[in-house]
Amino acid sequence: MQSQQITGFHLYRTIPMLVSIEPGKLIRMNILSEGRFMAPHTLGSRIRGFAFLFAALSSLIQGSILAENCPELDDRWPYGTVVAVDISGDYVLYGDGTSLMIANVSDPSTPFVEGEIVLPGRIRGIAVEGTLAFVANHEHGLRIVDISTPSNPVEVGKYFTPGWPCDVTIHGDLAYVADYNQGLRILDISTPGLPVDLGGLDTPWLAYSLSYSNGYVYLADDQGGLRIIDVSDPTAPVEMGVSYSPRQAWDVALWNTHVLVTDPWHGLWIINVNNPEAPVQVGSFETSGSGTGVAVKDNLAFIGDAEGGFVVIDISTPSLPVEVGTLATEGYPGKLSLAGDLAFVTASSGGLRIINIEAPDSPLEIGFLDTPGPANGIASNGGRAYVASSTNGLQILDIHTPGGPFALGSIDTPGYAYGVDATAEFAYVADYQSGIRVIDVRTPANPIEVGAFDTTGQAYDVSVSNGIAYVADGSQGLTVVDVSVPSAPDGIGFLPLGDTARGIDISGDYAYLACSDDLWVVDVSDPTSPVVAGSCEMPTWAQDVSVAGGVAYVAVGHFGVRMVDVTNPGAPVEIGSFSTTGQAYGIAASGGFAYVADLSKGLTVLDVGSPTQPVEIGNYDTPGSAIDATVSGCRILVADGSVGFSKFFNCTALFCDGFESGNSSVWASVVESPF
Repeated sequence: MQSQQITGFHLYRTIPMLVSIEPGKLIRMNILSEGRFMAPHTLGSRIRGFAFLFAALSSLIQGSILAENCPELDDRWPYGTVVAVDISGDYVLYGDGTSLMIANVSDPSTPFVEGEIVLPGRIRGIAVEGTLAFVANHEHGLRIVDISTPSNPVEVGKYFTPGWPCDVTIHGDLAYVADYNQGLRILDISTPGLPVDLGGLDTPWLAYSLSYSNGYVYLADDQGGLRIIDVSDPTAPVEMGVSYSPRQAWDVALWNTHVLVTDPWHGLWIINVNNPEAPVQVGSFETSGSGTGVAVKDNLAFIGDAEGGFVVIDISTPSLPVEVGTLATEGYPGKLSLAGDLAFVTASSGGLRIINIEAPDSPLEIGFLDTPGPANGIASNGGRAYVASSTNGLQILDIHTPGGPFALGSIDTPGYAYGVDATAEFAYVADYQSGIRVIDVRTPANPIEVGAFDTTGQAYDVSVSNGIAYVADGSQGLTVVDVSVPSAPDGIGFLPLGDTARGIDISGDYAYLACSDDLWVVDVSDPTSPVVAGSCEMPTWAQDVSVAGGVAYVAVGHFGVRMVDVTNPGAPVEIGSFSTTGQAYGIAASGGFAYVADLSKGLTVLDVGSPTQPVEIGNYDTPGSAIDATVSGCRILVADGSVGFSKFFNCTALFCDGFESGNSSVWASVVESPF
């Protein structure tokens, strides 16, 4: 963030605000994101001091104050899972969330990232041609990046296809794009800065992956099987043949006159395409996991088999493929690229694994490039974000220092980290089948697990208050854990609810649980003996809940958000609802607004000043799947699944960052007059 010095007063990034001083009249003013103020020229010249201005405004303001362009993105932590890879000499390019990473692998046992560039969407496919990387950037089209200086990659071109690019391959001056729900697109890339769409061919299902050879594109079309497309005239591609042998076609690789197709249900299919108009399935091999990625060298097929690890199959006799080697890896192996005796394997939350395949019967991992993993749940405390990262445990990040977020530290947990809450000294992770993990975060670079309590259900979410952790414990309802002694957490209260508890919030003496088709209100004034106070039926699976001002805001998936009056905990009553355009999965209510993690539609902000009549005031479509949201001072943090998390400016922020009290002496002490 840049600042400009003006006679001892720093001017930072301004937020335009609309201030309602009486019905029908608005004053526009600019407010600095740090809470310091800059009067616009239209408010007059030679004002003796900002304290005078705001003292005057404070007597006029009768309505609400709302930031324009709400929600407005502040910054992003773009890393998450790795699903795309390609090789270029001594460099491997891979997508980590939305960041294109360029790693030096001249010594594959000690790879290191030399450069990166953050792109707007999730990276699904990469093809390197010379000094250019072509990136299938999902809903953000095809991006073209100059990698001639690996330490400083630069985007030089882009093209928004009608679909969502999932894969790309290059032949000459043409890019062939697997465009998800729009099938195949063909682009002229002879001028990388100005790609031109030449033509395409829609396919019946979802185009995931493709390969090119001798005028044909072989396209994996999910339940549409293998599609063989004549692209000799790129302006008018024609489908020649189809093989429906795979139940779901996810990836393809070419081998002689055969195409290898991975199928998450059945492993590997081998299809003879000698006659493109009449492809014939000649062999198959059922792997133990989910066949996701495939590459070929000589007579060997190398499979990224997700739960089944890395698998090597001898295909010298196509009708009788034989497994010759396997290797269990971190994460879930998927797409892969081969270079010499090395396989570079994407492993989702396991990052990128580097495997020596010189001896196919005993593949050996010799190096890896890690990733933080997906963001499932998020909490904040003291300028830090705490991210529950599924199989990667807990990530700790600095969200206060300008230029961030910055990684501070991490610790793996034994289970699947779904939810998290934090105090100044400890983080509490809801670790699904491994219960609650208590992490000492006083030294964030070296977090240490100091205690754990294995709940009897599935710990989805946790909220901590006064030394007590309240756990949304899946099939076991509410579990109450005394964490006042962090090294010895103890289960002290249990309340099965007959529903699956997924989200929880605490307000006063009550716990509010989002459970299956109900919101449950539980009296926890005696934590050792929780008692149901009341409940309110929801239309479908309630995912999360946030309580503010006597109202419980419940995220209920496709049915949006339900507002429930809980001023009488024994008789909660639904008083309002709002159908979001996505699937309401997480929610945080604060300052008259509800911030909704709307899954496929990102962050949706509702004005709930009148909870019986909620109004959408803005939406930001994040690049991933918005799963959770939390309020962190003047920011909103959104856990965005496989692409990390996003940080937004709070929508209420006139007196944010230390001006909440409205005390004009506070304004005068912080804001110096430049006049």
